[in-house]
Amino acid sequence: MTQIKQLVEHDLARDEDSCMSLAIARPPARQTKKSKNAPSPKLLAGINSSEQQQLKGKNEHFRVFSISPSTIEPKSKHQLFTPSSRTDIYQRVLRARGSLAAVASGVSGKTGFEIVVVSSTDFTVKRRITTESEPSSSIPGKLRSLRYLTPNYERLVAVINAPQRSGAAVLLLDATTGSIIAQIKLHRGIGAVTSLDVVSLASAGGAVAVAGADSSVELLVVDGAKIRRVQLFRNVHPHQITKLAFSPAPAPPPPTSAQVEEENSHIIRLASTSIGNTVVVHTLPLVTAKGGYSLLCASRTAMTVLLTLIAVVVFAALLQVIFVTRGGLMVNEFLPGMHTERPVGKGAVEADVDALIEGMKNGAATDPFGESVVDKDELREELLRAAAKMAAEKDEL
Repeated sequence: MTQIKQLVEHDLARDEDSCMSLAIARPPARQTKKSKNAPSPKLLAGINSSEQQQLKGKNEHFRVFSISPSTIEPKSKHQLFTPSSRTDIYQRVLRARGSLAAVASGVSGKTGFEIVVVSSTDFTVKRRITTESEPSSSIPGKLRSLRYLTPNYERLVAVINAPQRSGAAVLLLDATTGSIIAQIKLHRGIGAVTSLDVVSLASAGGAVAVAGADSSVELLVVDGAKIRRVQLFRNVHPHQITKLAFSPAPAPPPPTSAQVEEENSHIIRLASTSIGNTVVVHTLPLVTAKGGYSLLCASRTAMTVLLTLIAVVVFAALLQVIFVTRGGLMVNEFLPGMHTERPVGKGAVEADVDALIEGMKNGAATDPFGESVVDKDELREELLRAAAKMAAEKDEL
């Protein structure tokens, strides 16, 4: 059994807040390969300054530490959020990837939430994103989670929980311009989002999974500047979901001229856990998309099946009409809604009887006597007598 051993610890000042968010900023892989003296990873944390400092409008909440197996040493601290004398603003969310780090306040109110994207090397501000910059897209609530989506780190996915657990929404943010690209409200009854995870499946998009307080898991797809729903799984766990995690994305699909990979490689898995110590793993099929893959949309599958059924019914009706007309029968005998001109007279009745017999030989008509083998002449005489009797009864009426 693997044992976890504490190597080192660092005590914060007594008048400062506790650590609310934590991340590791690792140097880019190409930088560590080229240089023997590559910079070591940094520990990033969200720790508020003392309440007295906050009331003065100074809150150096973004902390940077150097780490080693023997020490955790403070290096710098920064104030990234817009200065305010409020004491309820804190660094709720922190994510780092590559050469960038993103922090978010997650506080509701007149100022909305604020996201700041900084360089993880010199910690200069690259972009500041607030709901005030997009009045038409402003959503009141608290920022629950934040994730980088695309491989180039230009897209961020954020989840906003509305006040009083009245719903939630997913936002697609542009980290380079600071704008809100798209947003979508999650299903009714979700209450609030408890977990979020994303996976990059293509150059301009990927998959998003959100867990709700109603023990549901909702899947969405980001495709360029659009967010669309894919699937909703209800009652996934008997208790509240605590964590979602995608498996790594498969390798990009091969060119059309190359040999196609096995079908089982075009899947991705989504694991979820709950406070009831339960684990559920969903296996999600993928389809080839521009620049990579995309999740198979359940609504598309249902629509495809429906259209296929309609096509089969129409095709069967056309075949029936073709068989009937080739047998020489009147179409309106089988399709009452279609009216065709019908000749009258004894010759017409004999023609219809001959056509019926010919149709039986071709398999387009059913033996009216229920026998598999009949004599053609006897059948013709019997049908003519039946037709004459029906004509006489009609004349009497």
